Amino acid sequence: RDPGCHGREILEGGGASPGILWEDADAAVLSCVSPTTSTNLDFDERICKNVILKIEADTYIDIDNFFKDKYPEEIIVQNGILNINTKILTPFTHKKIFFSKFPVIYNPSEKCPMIDKFLSDVLAFEEDRKVFYEIAGFGLLKDYIFEKAFMLIGGGRNGKSKSITLLKSLFGIENCSSVPLASLDIKTFNISELYQKFL
Repeated sequence: RDPGCHGREILEGGGASPGILWEDADAAVLSCVSPTTSTNLDFDERICKNVILKIEADTYIDIDNFFKDKYPEEIIVQNGILNINTKILTPFTHKKIFFSKFPVIYNPSEKCPMIDKFLSDVLAFEEDRKVFYEIAGFGLLKDYIFEKAFMLIGGGRNGKSKSITLLKSLFGIENCSSVPLASLDIKTFNISELYQKFL
């Protein structure tokens, strides 16, 4: 691929040779075969169209297969592909397509005493703190296998919003949805806001 051609990466920052999804194939190919980037080739619209057809034929993927999640047990973090079952981190590869990325670096030996202290301050019982960590872990699952909902209840200024902000920081705001329950009506498009969301 010519460095002058620009496409939208499927996985931003996903290591070497990520998959490319062309947003504007015409513009991309024009920039590749125009005289400004290839001095030995006179620009020809016919050649340009043939190049586009060749790219489409060689890179065609069935849309259902393209968007199918083939790796339900794996998520993308800043330093690789994490298997949430085995907790094994593997390098990025262009052979696997993901549409979400977590803004965290996975380090199994790292501790965060500030989070532990915060949860101790806002949650009265040790069991509640364990449940909070389970909620975070539950959010990593791509399938809703437990079919559970969680509600934070209590008076004002007792840590509910801060707890939600903490979870959003872990998952990344782009992986979260904030659609009110009253708006989840099949007659509207609001339910589409839940697609590919973890939290």
